[in-house]
Amino acid sequence: MRPAKILPIEITSTSTKTNWGESDGSGWISNQMPYQWDVIMTVTNQTHSWGGSTTPYIYDGSDINVGDYIATQAKGRVYKVIEVTSIAGAMATLVVEDDLRLNTFLDDTQAGDGSMPTEMGLLFEVSNNKPILFPLPEPLPNTINYEFASQIQTRWDYTDQGRTIYVDQNNHGLAVGQVVALDTNGVYKKLDTGTAGDDILIGAVNSIGDPGATWFSYVPVGVRSNFALPAGIRIGGYAYVDHNSPGDLLASPAPNGSSIPVAIKLSTTETLLLDDTGGGGSDSSKVYVLASADDLATLTVAEGTMAYVADSRAPQGIGEYALYIYADSAWTLLSTEDSVKSDARSYLTTLLHTGGQTTSLAQIGHGCRVVNVNVEVTEAFALDAQLRIGDVNDMDRLMADSECDLNAVGTYETSPNYIYDTTQEHIIEARYVAGSSTAGTAKITITYV
Repeated sequence: MRPAKILPIEITSTSTKTNWGESDGSGWISNQMPYQWDVIMTVTNQTHSWGGSTTPYIYDGSDINVGDYIATQAKGRVYKVIEVTSIAGAMATLVVEDDLRLNTFLDDTQAGDGSMPTEMGLLFEVSNNKPILFPLPEPLPNTINYEFASQIQTRWDYTDQGRTIYVDQNNHGLAVGQVVALDTNGVYKKLDTGTAGDDILIGAVNSIGDPGATWFSYVPVGVRSNFALPAGIRIGGYAYVDHNSPGDLLASPAPNGSSIPVAIKLSTTETLLLDDTGGGGSDSSKVYVLASADDLATLTVAEGTMAYVADSRAPQGIGEYALYIYADSAWTLLSTEDSVKSDARSYLTTLLHTGGQTTSLAQIGHGCRVVNVNVEVTEAFALDAQLRIGDVNDMDRLMADSECDLNAVGTYETSPNYIYDTTQEHIIEARYVAGSSTAGTAKITITYV
């Protein structure tokens, strides 16, 4: 196995190449801010003991590829290489972009500035959709400390890039929860079992509009892998085992062979590997759209049939969708609304002195851990005002009244690290007692993973 590539670099020059063209919203500071840059940098060689690199036993600028990433600061800020313009000795000229525009939105100066600074940094690769941050050079560049690796890993976890596929496609017409197919031109469409070419399930949509209006993301039915399927298999199409040529694949089932596909071709370089049920079902199956999980029992179907259920009921979640497959003469749950999306996020609620006694702050999924509760009092309440944060079973579970002083402007935090059980959805609530308050404002943020 070849060693991982992680190159020390020094960025000597940056210039804006492209500004974001869409509006994020009226008055947003991120509107039309730069998100792609021309970058010039010097590269320090990485020595190793593998003879298969372009220069044996050395990684250098000639090993930089589109899809690599650059880290420049210990804040989880990374930039994706989208073009290798030129390599001349130790000098590399690249085009990079603010991946998913997260640097722009993270800018704590509130200027919406995601620009790459001119400083030392590290160029690293991504393998199996995960950042590879070893072996770290000794010493690290002076702008980065050893905590940067965990922050970058957390960034990948937050955006769910190890599992979720992000797509920029104009006029896609998709919505969260819909299932998608991929036509021969690489265009994503709503799954339509009655239209050839649009009838193979690729995945389920889990976000719309991130990082821009034309974007969506989806969780695929299989494991995304970076290898190519044979040219005879169409993009968006199934690959089947060739029983007459061991180890080879076909675009259609071999005579008297298994009709269960083993892979789907995402592009000329990417593949979805399916499990032994065929992931998205077989050619002889179809996808049913049902109102509730109760309707599953009314169907008479073949093995490999899929069912999209709009309301999966308890314990998966009342009012939440789920995806099932019929295998081994029984319906098996493949994914739920909570598993399809990256169920790790923060919810912000503003509490006014006129607020009600009970405020719902967040609805969290099965097995989620509440890691942080933050209350920022920006305008003081009366001395006898009270605030508790928890759930219907224990209103002090996440923050007791003694841990937050509504009468004093400031920020109050707890780190409960409480894991909710897996039998039902849970509502996080704030219980507020106004007392004699005639003024007061607080911002409540709940963060869970």
